[in-house]
Amino acid sequence: MFAKTSIRTLLAWGFGIVIFLIAIMSAVMFQRSSAVASHVVDIADDAYPTVAAAGELRLNVMRNWTNTLLLMQIADPAEIKRVTEEMTANSNVITEKFKFLDKAVASESGKKQLAAMLKARAEYTDERKKYLELVKAGNKDEANRFLTGILKPRLDAYVGAITQLITHQSATMERVSAETLSLTASVKTINIVLSLLVIVVAAATAIAVVRVVSSALGGDVQYANAIAREIASGNLGVDIRTEQGDSASLLASIKEMRDRLRDMVGKINASAGQLGQASRQLARQRVPQPPPWSR
Repeated sequence: MFAKTSIRTLLAWGFGIVIFLIAIMSAVMFQRSSAVASHVVDIADDAYPTVAAAGELRLNVMRNWTNTLLLMQIADPAEIKRVTEEMTANSNVITEKFKFLDKAVASESGKKQLAAMLKARAEYTDERKKYLELVKAGNKDEANRFLTGILKPRLDAYVGAITQLITHQSATMERVSAETLSLTASVKTINIVLSLLVIVVAAATAIAVVRVVSSALGGDVQYANAIAREIASGNLGVDIRTEQGDSASLLASIKEMRDRLRDMVGKINASAGQLGQASRQLARQRVPQPPPWSR
């Protein structure tokens, strides 16, 4: 197939295909790596911080709920002051987390859930103020009815809204993580396939070049060089081994040249011998004969 193809053409095609495959590999790796980096940024800068902030927010909401219940049980002013200050600190943390979430949440669904959380918080805190006023006024029975009938459902709605955001962001984080793993696996697979193609093309090019060179030489390079040196030194009787039916290789041409040179030298030697014999005969004819009277 490649017998009449030049080595330059084979090497150009072979290395061209290898370079093309390497370029494809680089482009795919760049594209997939960019996608992986984008997913990592989404997890690191959006999903994970949002889940962590929402989790801490929910924790402080539940701490304030515990303290709200505790205010019904205690009567010591110092203890009431301590619990109230702790609730204020928790509320400040909750406010900071809401500010963070407002900046961090980017998706439309996430923003809707954040708006639902803010609405649930406002409803809960309004009802909690009414409950604390009842506790402060000493109306324990009414406060207990308000607690179980109104405030607790508001708390459940508030915590439920926070949980929905956590669930949504956790699902987003899991989805992005799965996509990242899929992209990584695809990059690995593509790299393996393209690397195998590069190896196959390089090996095929090497084999084709070797076959073309061997076909052009008709044998090993060192053997052809040794034959040429023998002929150059005048040894026209050197044996030249060629493949059966080979008439186009370098060794076949050297063998033909050797045969012609040998025939030419043989003809020259024969002509030289004939010329020498003719010269000797001519010389004998020119030798002067003695006169008859001298005999």
